[in-house]
Amino acid sequence: MYHSHRQQLESPDFYLPFSGQLNPDNRWVKLATLVPWELAEEIYHANLCQDFGAPIVPARVALGALIIKERLRLTDRETVETIRENPYLQFFIGKPEFAQTRPFDASLMVDFRKRFGETGMQQIAQAIALKSLDRQARSLMTIIGSVIRNDLGVHAYLEVVLRRVLAGETDWALLVPHAWKTDHPEAIRVYRKDERRQAAGQKRVRRARRRKSKKIVNRT
Repeated sequence: MYHSHRQQLESPDFYLPFSGQLNPDNRWVKLATLVPWELAEEIYHANLCQDFGAPIVPARVALGALIIKERLRLTDRETVETIRENPYLQFFIGKPEFAQTRPFDASLMVDFRKRFGETGMQQIAQAIALKSLDRQARSLMTIIGSVIRNDLGVHAYLEVVLRRVLAGETDWALLVPHAWKTDHPEAIRVYRKDERRQAAGQKRVRRARRRKSKKIVNRT
């Protein structure tokens, strides 16, 4: 009987020997949050009877193995051996803890490909891409908001930062808006500070008028 494995493992729950912990910034840990595992379940057992039959490999293991094979450009056997040796890959395919045994026989990779099919893999790839773009868009909006709060020009900041990143800059602490602002005082939009001061002054005037109007009403 096939049992659905829908629960997403969180990296802190993955057991490593020698009191080890997974790095949340690892590419496989991050990718695991982008993969539509529930969609994979639906595609994987769309034509599978759950009431009888021999146990099969869970959908997450099957899809995870196919993604690993594709991204690392491995053979079926190399995929199995690489997963066996790597705790991050074992986490990615949904294992609760690191084990040095093979997760499945390499011959099952053929069955994995048949079950998902070309159309199913395309659906999954599209879902991953959309979720990744959504996260990137939200990150970009957060950066732009920070740029504006620091009185910097959005276009000028992004142009310079992107140029430095493409040139190989890896010290992100120097590229965040408030740090970049300190090193580039000429990029500060002074008029934005003036606008905020004017807006604050106008707000104080309105409040004073409201308080004065309330006092007059109370006297009458």
